[in-house]
Amino acid sequence: MKKIILTLALAAIATSAFAQISVGGGYLSSTKTSGDNAFTGQGFYAGVDYNIHLGTSGLGVAPGVFYSSITDESRASLIGGIAKIEGKTVEQFINVPVNFNYGFNFVDGALKLSLYAGPTLNYCISSKTTLSGSVAGVGGSTDPTNNFEADKDYKPLNVLVGGGVALDIVETIRVNFGYNYGLMDLHANENITLKRAGWHVGLALVF
Repeated sequence: MKKIILTLALAAIATSAFAQISVGGGYLSSTKTSGDNAFTGQGFYAGVDYNIHLGTSGLGVAPGVFYSSITDESRASLIGGIAKIEGKTVEQFINVPVNFNYGFNFVDGALKLSLYAGPTLNYCISSKTTLSGSVAGVGGSTDPTNNFEADKDYKPLNVLVGGGVALDIVETIRVNFGYNYGLMDLHANENITLKRAGWHVGLALVF
């Protein structure tokens, strides 16, 4: 038993010696497409990942957990602009990426470029839409509508695939840019297709 515990402890020490934690966040843009219609929202993300180096090469794998929030707005004018309708949807997500990466040291200890790619489990924990309108300057708005109500047919679970590039500066600051594409149809109605895709850019501290 003592030998097993000692072996596990040594394995944990060895793994931590070849691992890096990064904490960061940034800006993201996400587009939902349904037929010929596209709705682009903007927001932010924040979270942490744990990059485990695989062997002595530049290869690694980085599981992580991130929170993100996206807001998209749409506007329409009717009756020659006398009447206006606006919609605002706010969505919140928990994302669990598992990215494989490979790094290239351009200046040892100063500049490192990494390419990464992999899947992300994307789960929407909240999606609410508020409608507002006005006629001849007189307006009002609705209470937020929960898009996960039974008659909405909106599904929370998605699987994203994507990749990107990251630049580590003096082994402390990481700048990254990435793109993700959603594989799953987010609408339960078989006559409606709703897909999501987007890109992000951010900064992280590497420990």
